[in-house]
Amino acid sequence: MLRQAEPTPQLLSAPPAAVNNRSSQPALDQVTGFRATIRCFHKVELHTVYDPSSSQKQRGSKGYKQRHKLVLLSAAEWTKLEKLAAILEPCRHVTDLLGGETYVSCSAVLPVLRFLDHTMKVSDEDSTYIVNFKTAFMKDLSEWKSALNYDWLKMATVLDPRFKDLKCLPREERESVWKKLEELLQDGSIKATSEPTDEPPKNKGLLCFSSDSDSDSDDVGSNALSLYKAEQTISETDCPLQWWSAHAGAHPQLSTLARKYLASPATSVPCEKVFSLAGNII
Repeated sequence: MLRQAEPTPQLLSAPPAAVNNRSSQPALDQVTGFRATIRCFHKVELHTVYDPSSSQKQRGSKGYKQRHKLVLLSAAEWTKLEKLAAILEPCRHVTDLLGGETYVSCSAVLPVLRFLDHTMKVSDEDSTYIVNFKTAFMKDLSEWKSALNYDWLKMATVLDPRFKDLKCLPREERESVWKKLEELLQDGSIKATSEPTDEPPKNKGLLCFSSDSDSDSDDVGSNALSLYKAEQTISETDCPLQWWSAHAGAHPQLSTLARKYLASPATSVPCEKVFSLAGNII
């Protein structure tokens, strides 16, 4: 049986993650930098850096600044800060999503990356500093993308009933993903799992001569995929493991593959949390 997990948070309404100066690590594992930055922005916005009891005129006076040794933000700087915080907010949501451990996250990587490409696309309305930020962000993210295991991520995506339509991939790449999945089904190494019973094993050797095993095996993959393709996609907030648990009887071989690919975490964040917690205890 597939282990049931918690429902997945809303995915594309507010999405990854983050960039810093360590280009040797996958982008989706670098979450600390952007989370700290966006948290700092919010603190600056919510907590004033001056005495709130003083008046606007007093705070703007030269004597007040010298006496309290404050460097106050100008109106233009506040505007820049607010716009940068708005850009970083989707990154914070994505790091929370892909860093989870109680729901399926591996199959959400490609949809989230597609969303980021759209979010960080430079527009004509963007200011110069916004253009510079988006350009630097996408440059660093593209470097980390090259280290991702795309073959595994594509299999996880197509085996997730939320994203099996593969809209996160270009049209010319979608058919190749289905062909790869069909090859896995015809490989013969994938065996459907079933609940153990008390019935003695039956000798099926005599039955092998009454069927054309070669021709039958060629249709296994295509028939299984046709049935799976006919299934409707589910909501982004639904749990794919619960779906596969309910449909394992209709798709026995595919459910075995789903258990293999969907069990992988999207990032190393859950493991790092365990080590951090262990360090605090020890």
